[in-house]
Amino acid sequence: MKTSFLSILILLLTLTSCKEDEDSINNLCQTWEAKNFMSLESVAYPKNENKPILVTFRKDGTYSLKLDINNCGGAFTSGNDNQLLIVSPACTEACCDSKFSEKLALTISRVTSFDIEGKTLKLNVPQWGYIELELVE
Repeated sequence: MKTSFLSILILLLTLTSCKEDEDSINNLCQTWEAKNFMSLESVAYPKNENKPILVTFRKDGTYSLKLDINNCGGAFTSGNDNQLLIVSPACTEACCDSKFSEKLALTISRVTSFDIEGKTLKLNVPQWGYIELELVE
């Protein structure tokens, strides 16, 4: 039953990805580098500036995370008013990702909306803060 529900959810997410509201999300489907966590606990998850942590949103409704060591992926959908639903990522399980990468992989599925200002993407997490990303060019 759980597998069927997950399959249906992923199908629905794929069908309503970046195509749904192109005016507000036309810039979301690109590659972004995670820069900071903006929350009270962010000091517990320092980022190693020598290793870019990348998030790529694709027009087919999938996303990928390139962490320090591991790679992850999943599905997402976006809606009106910059709403965003991201399915928890499935990740490879090699050791040794940074605390920043581990926190990103755990937190991304709690995102409910996004804002894009220039080349900065903010993934909003209610009652926590936001994840700040910068466009990779």
